[in-house]
Amino acid sequence: MTNGCDLPKLALLVLVLLHWTSDVVGIKCFQCSSQQNDSGCAELGDIQVSHTTNSLAALLEEKNRVEKALSYYKDCEDSFGGKEPFCRKMQQTIYARNNLRVVIRSCGWNNDSRDCYHFENKGHAETVCQCFEDGCNAAPRVTRGVFLVLVALLTSTWLR
Repeated sequence: MTNGCDLPKLALLVLVLLHWTSDVVGIKCFQCSSQQNDSGCAELGDIQVSHTTNSLAALLEEKNRVEKALSYYKDCEDSFGGKEPFCRKMQQTIYARNNLRVVIRSCGWNNDSRDCYHFENKGHAETVCQCFEDGCNAAPRVTRGVFLVLVALLTSTWLR
């Protein structure tokens, strides 16, 4: 008798929490390209969960957004040529392709003296920003606190 508790779901939840809260020595960045992946890379957005959310549909929608964002969240290689990695977000507009907007989120190893810079030429415009904390190249970023609130809300819904 399980007292209404779904053990496989609970086990999965525990594994996700252990993975998310484990200490990692290297930096983790969102790594994707809106030109290579689906549009989810360009659309990483604010994941907000209200403490009063009671709609299962709203919770599941947020869960799907979190899962999509986490699929791009990966460890960077420890070093490249002796340089420590950081996170980078590039936004490009390619004029020759009907102003195609491309977003690239990646790890970087050659940093600039500026946090963000913009340049433009005949073919495209590009804004590049760099940051030095886990997951900082999502704009805005998914925070561990928001993730844990979401997991708690989903758990309470699942285990009812």
